[in-house]
Amino acid sequence: MLCSIDDSPLASLLSTVLQVSETPSVETPLSAFLEQLLGIAPPASGLRPESMLRSYQRYLADRIVTMPYLLGAAEMSLGKTAAALTGARRLMKKRLTWRTIIIAPLTVAEETWPTELAEWEHLADATFTVVCGSEAQRLAALKRDAEFTIINRENLPWLWETIGQDRGWRWKILIYDEASRLKGFVHRTPGKRKDPKTGAVVKRKPTLTEFGVVARGRKHCERVVELSGTPSPNGIIDLGGPIYILDKGERLGPSKAAFHRRFFDTNEFSHKVTPKPGAKDEVMSRIKDVMIALRAEDYIDLPPQVFNPIYVRLAPKHMQQYKAFERTLVAEAYDVEAVTKGVLTNKLLQFANGGLYRTDERIYPPIRETIPVHDAKLRALESIVEEAAGQNILLAYSFQFDRERIRKKFPKVVFFDEDKNFVKKWNAGKIQLGAAHPASMAHGLNLQHGGHIQVWFGLTWSLELWDQFNRRLARPGQLNHSVFIHVIMAKGTMDEIQYEKLQQKGVNQDEIMDAVRIRLTDG
Repeated sequence: MLCSIDDSPLASLLSTVLQVSETPSVETPLSAFLEQLLGIAPPASGLRPESMLRSYQRYLADRIVTMPYLLGAAEMSLGKTAAALTGARRLMKKRLTWRTIIIAPLTVAEETWPTELAEWEHLADATFTVVCGSEAQRLAALKRDAEFTIINRENLPWLWETIGQDRGWRWKILIYDEASRLKGFVHRTPGKRKDPKTGAVVKRKPTLTEFGVVARGRKHCERVVELSGTPSPNGIIDLGGPIYILDKGERLGPSKAAFHRRFFDTNEFSHKVTPKPGAKDEVMSRIKDVMIALRAEDYIDLPPQVFNPIYVRLAPKHMQQYKAFERTLVAEAYDVEAVTKGVLTNKLLQFANGGLYRTDERIYPPIRETIPVHDAKLRALESIVEEAAGQNILLAYSFQFDRERIRKKFPKVVFFDEDKNFVKKWNAGKIQLGAAHPASMAHGLNLQHGGHIQVWFGLTWSLELWDQFNRRLARPGQLNHSVFIHVIMAKGTMDEIQYEKLQQKGVNQDEIMDAVRIRLTDG
């Protein structure tokens, strides 16, 4: 058997797979695996034929075959997974010894890529292995010679050491899903770190980061495909790392430092990094031959997203406390102090949400407790739930204390990371209030069948998380005419600034995408 699955909804299958064959000598196609072990036979109408790929999917697949490397900036819902698999499979059929490694976020590696392989007629006989889960499960999966090796990005340093570094790299095609993760552009971990117990700075041996492993492995690859729905949430500064992986530094510079020196200015006092005059145009002109942008609006009809800002007003007492906290960095009524302006920003967002974290440093180890402040946002959420009248709601929260307060107020809430069958239950309409931190649910999940109402209890500074989470319901197959996105914000607080920043970042990314936008006439 050529499928290994970790602690996902399919986790129990691993032992079955291993019992069937400890040392497999016959490769089993994915379609047979699903039918034999899962009891899932092909639908009566059959699998989707390759002819059902849309023009933009065929275009992306063709570019993967013909170009040695590319960044496919395809917005959510455009089917870039199927396109990438199709292109890679064509290459492997021409070169029978080639293998493909797919690096993706954990849930996407466990579910989205294997599911996509199962849905297409021209991919259903592909062999694959999922290198996730416990070390024993990962080792068992890694032993299998499959066409596609699917791994979550957090396991890359482990993979590098396990295969013996360069000498064990066997993949000629590298597909990196959600390439914005490469924006860090850091090859190795720091040689020093602060001991969390003593606060002392201690030395440690630097090791390869996820980016470092990809950079080293890339040297052995004949094809590199990077995919992202949000390639540059913070502007062109996010493109240095992904483009370096593609061309080894040819277009934007051989290192992060060189990239920054050439295209950015750094304020010596605030350390704020801003693009040099004309930098954006120069960067885009340099990478336009290796970056392809596909916009959903050019090809598919998606239900419009209707954003509904809901402003709650804090009680006069709480507003006075907020303003004093903002001015003095001290919330006297709650015995909470922000040691820096950066810490203050986060504390103000906590205050706006209805609570504050307070850490007692006099106790070792320090104890963090949550101090309740107000329930204005909880009341607003309660009104939304009542108005929904039983319709399902997908909720995003910011802080851990948000989660616990929401649980207390709505005992039937289901949290994404607490139910391994969340996606199945949600799409079956069995979850009326589902909640998640946007970082845990942002990428690759199809939730359009379970509802059309989303709520932000607290926002994020990340355009990537904002955009990705907002597109979980506004996808092909959504039956409602619109997707409603309610954004709960405390009037006159940091919430409003955060919301405004997200709009500004969105405009910047749109300009970057438009610079390399591809429009096909028969989309």
